[in-house]
Amino acid sequence: MPLIERVTHDMFEFESVVDFMVNPVNLIGVSGAGLAAVFRDKVPQHIEPYREACRTKELRVGTVQVLDKVELLLDTNQTWGIINFPTKRHFQDLSEEADIKRGLVALRTLLSEDRYRYAAIGMPMLGCGCGKNSYEIVYPLMQEYLSDLDATIFLSMSPDKTEKRPRYLTICGPLDYGNTAEEQEKIDWAIEKLLEMKMGMKLTDYDGIVSGGWPGVDAYIGGTDFLKDQDSTFVYRKTGKPALVVKPNKARNGLGANLYQGNLLCEIADDVILIKPRGHNNNRLSSMQIWLESQEKIGLRSRRVAIFGDNGTEIVNEDLLVAQDMPY
Repeated sequence: MPLIERVTHDMFEFESVVDFMVNPVNLIGVSGAGLAAVFRDKVPQHIEPYREACRTKELRVGTVQVLDKVELLLDTNQTWGIINFPTKRHFQDLSEEADIKRGLVALRTLLSEDRYRYAAIGMPMLGCGCGKNSYEIVYPLMQEYLSDLDATIFLSMSPDKTEKRPRYLTICGPLDYGNTAEEQEKIDWAIEKLLEMKMGMKLTDYDGIVSGGWPGVDAYIGGTDFLKDQDSTFVYRKTGKPALVVKPNKARNGLGANLYQGNLLCEIADDVILIKPRGHNNNRLSSMQIWLESQEKIGLRSRRVAIFGDNGTEIVNEDLLVAQDMPY
């Protein structure tokens, strides 16, 4: 899906839902100031593998180093690994556009592999030492190399360096609803009313509309594949743009993939619409609702939530995962 642009002073605000964080590094093996120092303090276990890769020349411009959470032998609650991305050779150098481009090619190749295809990645605006107008240089490169991948990439942008303030809407529902014309008519009506009464927004006011790629409501809203079979979906008919489809990362998260996906769908969103008709399996939606409520309680970023149907958060059979598996 396209880059999710997050304007924030703290790239680590979405660390609870990502599989990897991208660490911009030099090739001397020195974790200096700024973001590299934050990575050093948060995950000191990554320093020696990073230095060794620099010594052996395994890590070069045009390559990336993947350090999985298992390889890092973490003894904390941290759930993400690190992707070391060389942006320059020496820490005193300025980043070069050509080097950033070569690194993005390597990252694109990595995220095209089956294991990483549906990964969630936290990423800074890379190479912002490459000149006064670095955002104008780097942002188009990121769009070119990363915006058509199935991976979900949170691009952290400094509030001081951009005027962009993107907004995203997540719409999800059960997999056994939305398959008939009558149900689809109710979904259309519900979304229109909820947007008008709860959000004060139109669909076209959002920079992206996100769904989960499940059969049923999600498939009706945005299809089951990003950039495939989009022209008949609700989002495309209403906005003329494809929906942003986020699939569960089963290769990495196994049986927990569906639960992680729900949290990710919520983290992306500024506004959330949940279609929860009574008598249907709403486990995934209830777990998303619980996650949103927990985030609110501990004072993290607030999101507006509107629900059509059952507002309860009861989990059927105490199973947080949706009963039916995905068809892929």
